[in-house]
Parts: sequence; C-alpha cells; structure tokens
Amino acid sequence: MMKFLKKNSIKLIVLLIICWSLAVYVLNYHDAIFKKMYSDKTWTHRVNSVEKLNEVYDKYAGVELDLVYKFEDDIFDVNHPPAPSTGLTLEYFFKNIKNTNTQMLWLDYKNLDEQNQVVSLLKLQKLCVEYGILPRNVIVESTAPEYLYSFSKAGFKTSYYLPRITEKQGNQKDILITEINESVDEYSINYISADKIFFDELKNLFPKKEILTWIVNEESEKASFWDIKELYNKYRRARKKYKVLSDDKVLIVLYSYIAEEGNF
Repeated sequence: MMKFLKKNSIKLIVLLIICWSLAVYVLNYHDAIFKKMYSDKTWTHRVNSVEKLNEVYDKYAGVELDLVYKFEDDIFDVNHPPAPSTGLTLEYFFKNIKNTNTQMLWLDYKNLDEQNQVVSLLKLQKLCVEYGILPRNVIVESTAPEYLYSFSKAGFKTSYYLPRITEKQGNQKDILITEINESVDEYSINYISADKIFFDELKNLFPKKEILTWIVNEESEKASFWDIKELYNKYRRARKKYKVLSDDKVLIVLYSYIAEEGNF
C-alpha cells in the first residue's frame, strides 16, 4: 500500500485538487445550477414594477407580485403594504408583459374580502381577456380561503396563504390544522403557501398538498478556494435549498432578485 501511495502520490494529489476545485465551483454556483435543474419551479419574488418585470421575464419561469384592490377606483394597485403605493396598476403591468399567452403569474392578493370578492374577480377576468392572459397561468393567493372559491370556479389557480401554525400549541393547533384542511377541500383551493422556514412542518401536517413557498436568497459572494468555513456554510445552505426544490410536492419556489431598478 505504501509503495502504491509513493508511486502515485502526485496523481493522487492532482486528483484531490481536481475534486476539491469541482466541489468549490459547485458550492459557489449552486443557485445557478439549481435554477437550471428546477427551471420550472423557480419564480421571482415581489415583481412590483415594470422595470423589474422587464429584467426578469426571460430569467425565471414566472413572477410573483402583490395586489391591493381599490374598491372606489375599481383598480388593482401593485403594491406590498405598508409600503406606499407607486401608482402602478395591474392593467399597466399586464400591458407590459412581453409574452402574455405564456407568462406565469402569482398574484398575492392582500385585501381580498367579502365586499370586494365579486367585483375584483370581474375586474381580473376583464383584464385577462383584454391582454390575453390565460386564467390557468394565474395563481391567486389569499389569507381568506372562503373568498378564493369564486376565483377557482372562474378557472384561476388558487392558493391559501397559511396562518402561522407554529404559533399555536396543543388543542388550538389541532383545530387550526383541521380548519385548514376543510377550507382547502371546501373551497376547491389548489395549493397551500407559506415561507420556506415552515417547510418541514407543512410536509408533516399536509403531506398530500402541493406547496408554494418563498423566499430563497441567491448568493452573490463567492468563497475562496481555501475558505473551509464559508464553503461548509454554503454546503449547508445549498442542502436546505435542494431539499425544498427537489421535493415533488413543491410546485414553486420564489427567489429574491435585486433588479437594477424598481425594487419595491
């Protein structure tokens, strides 16, 4: 054995350097690799401006944006409260979509309620017809599952933005889980959605439900060849991302994206 090692020591060293170099490359560029591997699952988070839309439309499978319906004006304001409105309407957003028949959209509807569910559905349907957006390519998300039913019946995909189950304990938690399951079934909701930090619990509590989740931060800083500690940390983060992305029940994972303009 010792003779073999002495005779082949240089080859072994070269092989180890090659393997380590490959590992460093994979860890430094794991986000790009994952986005290639799971290109249909990776969407962009909080695309609340036309500038950001134009920058990401061909980089991700779909985009997520936030909506507030303004009853008095009959418009959808593209905005994430409590941030001040920029004045961007969903109509103008749709108008600037380059490929309307293929664009995938996740609409985080912030204020869906009993008062606006009918008029806002009619408004969304009108905009989709006017700009050639297919309802089956649109996910409407809300914390109010009972008001998503009309959107489901109209052909839109729907997702229940779940309350924080981890804040409940004992009997209260059991009741909430039962209510969630009943709501998803009763109101024909397609998906459940929550932050990825709750992923393990969602999998355990709702093993048959398809999941939408967020937010994955893409890493820009690269670890050096000899920075063992940072490379190990990158490995741990990459492993967590892979666990979410590779899961068959996870339909969409939102990636953060810092655009040159329009990061609202």
